[in-house]
Amino acid sequence: MPRIPDEVIERLKQEVSLERLAEARGVKLARHGPDLIGLPFRDDHGDQPEEESLALSRACQTGGTVIDWVMRRTG
Repeated sequence: MPRIPDEVIERLKQEVSLERLAEARGVKLARHGPDLIGLPFRDDHGDQPEEESLALSRACQTGGTVIDWVMRRTG
């Protein structure tokens, strides 16, 4: 499979909103202070499916980019 050029990857990281991408994939987001929280990204809470496990913060990119999010989401 051909490699995606670095310029295309960087453009996607800059132009794609992680908030809009998550919503488009069915994640329900709610404002929590300056951040957004969502219903579980993965089932890591056992029998408590209403616990949020996804937090989106504009101030922090430690969780990764939109590409990282898609890779985790799709396995």
